[in-house]
Amino acid sequence: MQRAHRPHRDWIAASAAVGASWVIVAAGALAGLSCSASGGQAAEGNDPINVSGTQPAREVPDWNAFATDLVFGARLPPPLQVHALAVTHIAVHDALNAIDRRYEPYEYAGSAPGASAPAAVAAAAHDALMQLVSSAGPAIDAEYNARLASIPDGPAKEAGIAAGRASAAAILSRRGAEDLLGALLDTPYTPGPPDPGVYQPTPPTNTVLLAGWGAVIPFALASQSQFRSPPPLAVDSGEYAPVYEEVKSLGAAGSATRTARQTETAKFWYDAATREWQVAARKGLADEGADEWRAARTLALLSIAMFDAATASIETKLTYRYWRPITAIRAGYDDGNPATQGDPSWEPLCVTPPFPEYNSTHAATAAAAAGVLGLTVGDCHEFTVDSPTLPGVSRSYARFSLAAAEEAVSRIYCGIHFRSAMEAGLAQGAAASGYVVGTLLRPVP
Repeated sequence: MQRAHRPHRDWIAASAAVGASWVIVAAGALAGLSCSASGGQAAEGNDPINVSGTQPAREVPDWNAFATDLVFGARLPPPLQVHALAVTHIAVHDALNAIDRRYEPYEYAGSAPGASAPAAVAAAAHDALMQLVSSAGPAIDAEYNARLASIPDGPAKEAGIAAGRASAAAILSRRGAEDLLGALLDTPYTPGPPDPGVYQPTPPTNTVLLAGWGAVIPFALASQSQFRSPPPLAVDSGEYAPVYEEVKSLGAAGSATRTARQTETAKFWYDAATREWQVAARKGLADEGADEWRAARTLALLSIAMFDAATASIETKLTYRYWRPITAIRAGYDDGNPATQGDPSWEPLCVTPPFPEYNSTHAATAAAAAGVLGLTVGDCHEFTVDSPTLPGVSRSYARFSLAAAEEAVSRIYCGIHFRSAMEAGLAQGAAASGYVVGTLLRPVP
C-alpha cells in the first residue's frame, strides 16, 4: 500500500507550530520559563486527548521499553536503532488500527474488529524485531511468549496474532528490501582537495562512514534533500570567525573556559541519541494517560521523524562536505581568514565522528524528537534520563525542547561542531517533525 500524504497546508501548520516552539525555548531558557501555566497539552488539531473511558496504555509502552533496550544492547549504530524502532512501531500502530481505525495506517490497511489488542501488539513487535535484530531471537521469543501467556485463549487472541503478523509482514516487505543500512556503512568515500572548508578524514580513525547514505529512502520525506540546510559559513567570512573561536575555546580537550557542567553535558549526550527520547516519550504518554492507540501513533511518529531527520542531516553533510573543527583549527593560520588563530596541536574533548561536519545530526534528531512530542503530547513534561556511559549520572528536564537544546549545544562542548551546524540541525529537525506529524498517521474523522 502506498502511503498517502496529507495536503501541503497540514504540514505547514505543524511545522509552524514546531518552529514557534524553538522561539519559546530560547526565550524560556533565558528567562527561566516555567511549565506550570501551560501544562503538557499537545498543539491544537494534531492529536486528541485520551478517549473517554479507555485505559492508559500498557502493552505499547512496555514493548517500546523492551525494543529500545534490545536495539541498544545489540550495539546497533544509532541510525539502525531508530530505524528498527520505526519499523516496529509502524507494525504495532497499523495492527491496532486494523482492530479499531482511529488513525490513518502507514502500510497495512487490514481489518480485524474484535481482535485482541495485546495479542496484535505482541505479534507485530515480535515479528518486526525478529527480522531487524535477529541476533536477539531468544530474548524476543521469551518476551513474546510471556506476553501471550497472559492473554486468554480464543478467537480474539488468534485474530490479534494474525493482525499483528500481517501488519509486521507488510512494513517489513516495504522497508526490509530497501533498507540495507549495514552495507552502507562501508561505502568508499573519496575526499576532496585539502582546501579551507573541505572535509578531510579525521583522527584517530582517519576513515569515513555513511558515504553511501544517499541510497536510503526516508519513511516520510519526499526526498532526502527536502529540508536540506542552506550552505555552511564561508571560511573567509566575518560570521565564521566567532563560531570558530567558540568551539576552539569551549571544545578543546583541556579547555580553561568550559565549565564542569558543560563537560558533563558533552559526555552525557555524546553516546546518547535514541533510548533517551523513547524514555522521554513514555513519560509524556503516561502523564497524558494516553491509550494504546495514541501511544502507538506517538512512538511511530517519533522514530520516523528521528530517522528522517538523520537521513536529511547526512544528506546535507554529504552535499557540502564541510570540514570538522579539528581540521579547521589545526589549519587556522592558513585558512584565508585573518580573524582566526590556528593551533596545530588542538584536540577536541570528544572523538570526532567519521563523517563531514555540517550540519549537526544530533541537533537535527533532537529537534525532530522534541518537535513530534510537542505536537502530540505537549512540550511540558518532567522526565529524567540516565547516561549510557557515565555511571550514576542522569539529567532531568521540564520540557522536551530544553533537552533537545542541551543535546544540540553539547556538540560544541565536545569540540566536534560549530554553532552554525547546531543551529542548522535544529531548524532541519524541526521542519522534519512538522512534516511527519502533518502528513502521517493522521486522526480519522
